[in-house]
Amino acid sequence: MDGDINIIDATNIQRILAGFSYLTFKGEKLSDVNQNGDTDILDATLIQRYIADLSCPQGIGEATAVRSITYSSGYAQPFVQMNDANDISYRNKGSDIIRIVVYVETDYDTDLDGKPDLVKAWVQIPRAAAEGDYQAPALFEANPYSTSANKTSFPDVDEAIDEELLSHTPDKRVPNGIAPTEKLAADFRYSDVSDYGYGDYIHYNYFLCRGFAIVGSSGLGTRGSEGLELCGTAMEADAYKAIVEWIHGDRKAYSNRTDNLEVKADWSNGKTGMLGVSYMGTLAYEVAATGVEGLEAIIPIAGIASWYDYINQQGSPIYSFFEYSTYLSGICASRFFDGIDDENAYNTYLGWRRYIKNTQSELRANYGHVWDVRDFSQSDKIKASTLIIQGLSDDNVRPKHYRLMVEACERSGAVVKSVLHQGGHSSPGNSYWTMKIGTYENYLWLANRWFSHYLLGCNNGAESIPNYIIQSNTDGNFYTYDKWESGNSFNFDINDGTGLVQIQKHNTRYWSMDISEATTIKGTVEVHLRLKADHLDFSKTAVKVSLIDSSSWYFDSYCGDMNESSVASTLMYDQAADRWASIFKFLPNRVTRMNFTHGQVDIATPNAGWEPQTSVAPETPVKANEWHDYTIYLEPEVYTLQPGHTLYLTIEPQFENFSGGSDRDASITLDQSACYAVIPTDQKSTVPYSR
Repeated sequence: MDGDINIIDATNIQRILAGFSYLTFKGEKLSDVNQNGDTDILDATLIQRYIADLSCPQGIGEATAVRSITYSSGYAQPFVQMNDANDISYRNKGSDIIRIVVYVETDYDTDLDGKPDLVKAWVQIPRAAAEGDYQAPALFEANPYSTSANKTSFPDVDEAIDEELLSHTPDKRVPNGIAPTEKLAADFRYSDVSDYGYGDYIHYNYFLCRGFAIVGSSGLGTRGSEGLELCGTAMEADAYKAIVEWIHGDRKAYSNRTDNLEVKADWSNGKTGMLGVSYMGTLAYEVAATGVEGLEAIIPIAGIASWYDYINQQGSPIYSFFEYSTYLSGICASRFFDGIDDENAYNTYLGWRRYIKNTQSELRANYGHVWDVRDFSQSDKIKASTLIIQGLSDDNVRPKHYRLMVEACERSGAVVKSVLHQGGHSSPGNSYWTMKIGTYENYLWLANRWFSHYLLGCNNGAESIPNYIIQSNTDGNFYTYDKWESGNSFNFDINDGTGLVQIQKHNTRYWSMDISEATTIKGTVEVHLRLKADHLDFSKTAVKVSLIDSSSWYFDSYCGDMNESSVASTLMYDQAADRWASIFKFLPNRVTRMNFTHGQVDIATPNAGWEPQTSVAPETPVKANEWHDYTIYLEPEVYTLQPGHTLYLTIEPQFENFSGGSDRDASITLDQSACYAVIPTDQKSTVPYSR
């Protein structure tokens, strides 16, 4: 009516750009977007400026008068102007982003100084929310690496301190008054988080510019926080849980560590989402496993469900050592990187490290109490709606963890959806690149839709996305399934009629099956073996089983790590980062064989099953040359074998002494008459994820 075009009808756009949703135009004259005044014919140059980022359609380079979250096609839209988080001259004055630092009080006194530990959190709030125009939801990443990760060497001590002694709960602080958000904002200086903190959270600018508040913390025992870095413990998870409670209004935070001035999250709508990759995805899941109020949605990416199963598999160590917690804790214990601020706290930390080394090493890759308190897969308290993202080729945090999370969510009655890609241990996206999943939806848009629905109530259909969105290994596209188990399977008979077969250490025996028609393996393969070992005097006495897809001709495989060499199918202008970002698809690998799933069991633990807690040492120790039955659970997989290929099943004894010692040849003997594999199958989905 006034010569400006604010919205162009979706019908006209779709006639020209089929598959895209409507575009919103701000501040452009009719003559600028048309060649002849007819809305059917649009200037290509100008249109390309806008379609480069359909999720970011507001005016380019202009301030906007919008003061609250808005949506387009169910996705939150940008309206907050961004500032460089790494600019040492940064001040809150004049910025669309208000940054503050708070110290949240936890329940425990892990450093034994008589007071509940305070953990530092850095908060970024859109100015409109800080000034009361709307209440913002929070996205919170628990990131122990964010205040520096360093392979610092800590000295060994003789005296161990049981970690249960660190879990006592002293009286809480009594506030002396209130420190308003605006006071903290006025006092904020970039030096409050210099060379760490906000810099690790730049990839959240995608959400920050859309009106979400962003909260980060590196947790207990890290730079700026009190307590000790207690990797994998409930105390570590509880400290992050406390931050969710503060956002929800159920926990106190303070302006600093000495003045007892309380800070309230008065900018918040009380709802928090958590996400992250690897350790950060693990912590998102762990906090959800506590059932904390206010945590409405999580997106754990390649996260650990059970710390036991991260470094062990059915009684057998994955790595060449039995304990891992001290290693990862030492990398993240940045409280002590700049020197020892509290001698008693430092000595307590060293004593805890000795306790962990002792207890985990004594178990020799078997399940026990120290692992039980680090096993969040048994939770039945999850309330957060959970969108799990997992790489099926991930050999760091293996796909089993995704299944353990799904089982816990289902047991808890929580909403759970899964996106399984064929990549390895990597993120599907950030502000600079993002994986294409559907017809036009990429990972960032999917995360946007998930959090917009569960944190803001946007009616965008996020609750109705398919239960499983799975990438095919044969064409790289994503397809949908309603359920994981199909109930179908076939047996792979490991019996060539030769009776007993001996396999030496360092040797591999294989069996084969020709594939005459396309066969999709979907689920967890169970391999049943009857065997005995002639020696058990090694640190590691395991049997490893693998499934291998082989062909006499090269074939395309979309399995492997995501990286910058992956093909970018299109470009997206990212307003938050002020740069172009790649929306990518996988490039196939040209291969003749692909090891697509595997598993292992310790010969000394024949009772070890799928659940982590079954991997306990038997009451009667297994002896050499003693027959036992084993079931090895291979990593969950969705993999299509093509006609003309050969499926190989391989068995390899793994005998190893971690500290040197005997290099004696050792072997296992299989009773082939009692050996077979049950391989679950499903019809390959022909329903693409079409959003």
